[in-house]
Amino acid sequence: MIGYALVARAVSRRRTIADDVEVRDEIQDVRDPKGEAVAEVVGPIGKEWLHMPISALISGVLFRQGAGARAALPLFASVTSEVASRVFDRLPPNRKPPPGHPDQQKPSFPSGHANETTAVAFTTAYVMAREEKIAPAPAFAMATILSIASPASRLYLDRHWTSDVIAGWCLGGSIAAACAAIYESLAPEVS
Repeated sequence: MIGYALVARAVSRRRTIADDVEVRDEIQDVRDPKGEAVAEVVGPIGKEWLHMPISALISGVLFRQGAGARAALPLFASVTSEVASRVFDRLPPNRKPPPGHPDQQKPSFPSGHANETTAVAFTTAYVMAREEKIAPAPAFAMATILSIASPASRLYLDRHWTSDVIAGWCLGGSIAAACAAIYESLAPEVS
C-alpha cells in the first residue's frame, strides 16, 4: 500500500504528467492493427467476469483436494481486488483517461486491469505453489506474464496512463501479499 500511496500522491500533485504523456506518445507512435487485435484479445484477463469464475473454479478444485480454508484465497483475491478497484476509482486522485479512451468521464486511476490481474495471478501462484500443485518458478512466471500483459494491453489501446498501471500493480501486489500472509496463518504447522 505504501507504493500505491506514493504514486497516488505524485499523481495528485501532477508530477507524473510529463512521463505519462511521453510514454503514451511512444506507445501510440508504434500502434498498429495487429497489435490492437492482440491487445483486444488480452484485455479480458483483467475483467471480473473472467477472473472471478476462473478463481472460483480453482478455489473449488483446491478445496476438494484438501486445502481447506486456504483454497478460498484465489477467489478472495478476485473479489477483493474487484471491490478495491471500484472503491479506489471513486477516491482522489481522480483524473481523466488518455484521449483514446471511449469514455472520457470514467476515472482511470488506478488501473483495475493491473490491480485485479496482479492480485489474482500472484495469489493463485502462491497458493498453487504452496499446495504443491505447480512448481513455484512456472507459477510465478505465469503470474508475472499475466500481470504485465493485461495492463500493457490497456496502455496500448490508450485506456490508461502509465502511472495508473503502476498504482494498480502496487494495489494488486498489496492484496496478493495480504493473501499470502493469510495463507501462512492458515497453513498447518510442520513439525
